[in-house]
Amino acid sequence: MRIAVNLHPLLSKGGAEKVLLAIAAVLGREHEVDVMTCGGIDRKAAESFFGLDLSRIRIRDLTQDGPLWQRLAAKLLARRREGNRYKKLLTSWVVSSWSAHYDLFINGESGLLARNRAQHGILYVFFPWNEAEIRTCRSVWHYLYSLPYLIWLRLHPRFSLDSYDLLLTTSHYVNGHINNRWNRTATLLRPPADGLPGAPHRRRAILTVGRIFRGTGHDKRLDLLLNIFKQCWHRQKGDCEFHIAGFINDPAYARELEQAGQGYPIHFHFNVDRQEIWKLNAECMIYWHGAGYGQDLATSPEKAEHFGMTTVEAMVGGCVPVVFKGGGQPEIVRHGQNGFTWTSPDELMEHTMVLLNNTPLWESYSRVAQTDSQAYSMESFARQLQSLVTRLA
Repeated sequence: MRIAVNLHPLLSKGGAEKVLLAIAAVLGREHEVDVMTCGGIDRKAAESFFGLDLSRIRIRDLTQDGPLWQRLAAKLLARRREGNRYKKLLTSWVVSSWSAHYDLFINGESGLLARNRAQHGILYVFFPWNEAEIRTCRSVWHYLYSLPYLIWLRLHPRFSLDSYDLLLTTSHYVNGHINNRWNRTATLLRPPADGLPGAPHRRRAILTVGRIFRGTGHDKRLDLLLNIFKQCWHRQKGDCEFHIAGFINDPAYARELEQAGQGYPIHFHFNVDRQEIWKLNAECMIYWHGAGYGQDLATSPEKAEHFGMTTVEAMVGGCVPVVFKGGGQPEIVRHGQNGFTWTSPDELMEHTMVLLNNTPLWESYSRVAQTDSQAYSMESFARQLQSLVTRLA
């Protein structure tokens, strides 16, 4: 079967990119798989960063392949600012035309949809867009600029949804909002998580992993976590350290974090590959995650962590998670069994103190975390994905 997977250029190197590349890698074992993107993907860099074998897939850069009109449109898209409304519209148009050449089209668009023109279609939904927010215009001139886009938005996306045979998603949390916003139900295909076995001797260290950005989407609240660690360090009389790892989307914010961490045992691991992160998971005692804290999740539910891939990867290495109680995280972390969930900085501090100062309890939670993480293995992901595709075909 000829399969196409739609993927934006790897600008953010987040969970969505890993899931789509994992889908391509798994299906590439038995099918002819193309990954389509406007701007290209460095195969070796992607393999190193995500820990995937991409040798059996073909990467098609739409700025280089296809008819002249498609190449020109794709090159225009690659130069436009990410998030531009007409960039999204034109992207859907170019990608939709390409999908007609395949037996199965798998789209991971989390914003706007490309209509599926293949014989079969799967849409992996990372979070259903907020239509009311998309329709917001700042002024009369902005409204006039956006009017063709708004007309398209009214007519196109619902029609495009109907062109897909199957919707997939990451968590019950996201599925609930798919039902609320689109009146549809998706099938759960949880992202795969891999790692290294836990080290026998651990650093008295706390780890957090996430893209380095702030203010948009599900902000990881690294600034908050850094300040809480400082308090933790003083309470522990200096007997702990903090590691922050992730891909930099906002260089200015990364510099601010480094400056704020001066004078404390806070270590930064920016733009490192998965092997380095897996090593940290296996060496550190505790994993922190703060996305969703301080946000109005009733009106902006997308600002919570949609699933928590880095949380599961930490559990693979035996690192005990202490994560904000919101989004998809409580589906992974069973409070008081394989880790803790928190709703306030004081709770985060107290749960962390308990784990740092009670080795038998930490060892118990670590064992359970490692066992629970096996449900998210690449093998489990591959079996479920191949079963879904076989039934669809």
